[in-house]
Amino acid sequence: MAPHSPTVLLAEDERLVNEPLARAIGRAGCACDVAEDGEVAIRLLTQRRYDLLWLDQCRANGEGPGRRVLELQRDRLWLQLRNRQRR
Repeated sequence: MAPHSPTVLLAEDERLVNEPLARAIGRAGCACDVAEDGEVAIRLLTQRRYDLLWLDQCRANGEGPGRRVLELQRDRLWLQLRNRQRR
């Protein structure tokens, strides 16, 4: 039996962020799914169990996964990205 490759859901709406992060996650030996908005993230979370959730704090369409993520993946590790605006 082949070893389990960790699975990561990267929920990030900025392509300048999600594309290099997804490549780096893949190079680290993990399977990575990318959700560019909260709706897609929730759909993917209902279809698959992930070992790690890497979440953007805020979505362009305002649909961050938030509380629903905790319901769907309560026992999983998750990281939340935060983008600070420079003044």
